[in-house]
Amino acid sequence: MDNETIKYIIQNKKYKMTFDDYLNYWFLFFPIAIIVIGYSMFDNYFNFHNGLTILFLSLLFIALGLFSFFFILMRLIANNAFITIPNDKMLDVDKFVDNLKCKINLSSINVNKELKAINAVTKVTAFSWGEELTIIFDDAFVLINSRPNSSNQPITIFKDKKNISLIKQIL
Repeated sequence: MDNETIKYIIQNKKYKMTFDDYLNYWFLFFPIAIIVIGYSMFDNYFNFHNGLTILFLSLLFIALGLFSFFFILMRLIANNAFITIPNDKMLDVDKFVDNLKCKINLSSINVNKELKAINAVTKVTAFSWGEELTIIFDDAFVLINSRPNSSNQPITIFKDKKNISLIKQIL
């Protein structure tokens, strides 16, 4: 990371969107397709007066599609957003890195003491292909982001939240 990127993140509390970030939004196609299928079943019920089963299934498909759409959308937005946490213990970068290595199973870590930024990658597990952790120290606050390491995995369910809670424990 360079100085301009760090300044942008501190100012906006998020990453700049890249082409890969925009490309991940194609996953919203699947919930939209489920909603369209549900709507066509709903329309079929009223046009042909089919049984109540079709009506209930159509409402189920629409509800499932809407829930999936908003869940995926919120996860994609969270991939770029940073969480601000007060640095109550006033840990410096070196002490924080030592604690981070003890708490989180990392495959690599890159520390820039000059910019007070840490970029780490977690190891691959059964539920994640690895997370990219970005931690930026800004005076009395720490900015934290956990996002999937690979563009093949646009969202994670709760791995990023687990990483952020472990970082909160360190702070």
